[in-house]
Amino acid sequence: PCPDSIPRRFIPVGPTSNRRCPQLEILDINGAVFFGSVNAVARRLGFIYKADPLLNHVLIVADSIGVIDVSGAEMLAEESATLKDRGGSIIFKRSST
Repeated sequence: PCPDSIPRRFIPVGPTSNRRCPQLEILDINGAVFFGSVNAVARRLGFIYKADPLLNHVLIVADSIGVIDVSGAEMLAEESATLKDRGGSIIFKRSST
């Protein structure tokens, strides 16, 4: 919803707009989430949290994730717990093919 309208309502946003949802960040991960990429994904999520402390939810577009190993699963579980403590969640979305 538009935070500037009372009552709050949804408004269309153009593709070049810098407006975004204040409660949801969309993160597209391309490639495996494994021991070699865990730090990069965790740093990206940390940057997202630091940039917007009020952020509650992260939607991970998982279309290009082929493999998640134990290290990746543990990191995602820790990040999920972090967001849960903030009243939010991590949501995975994968389109059906």
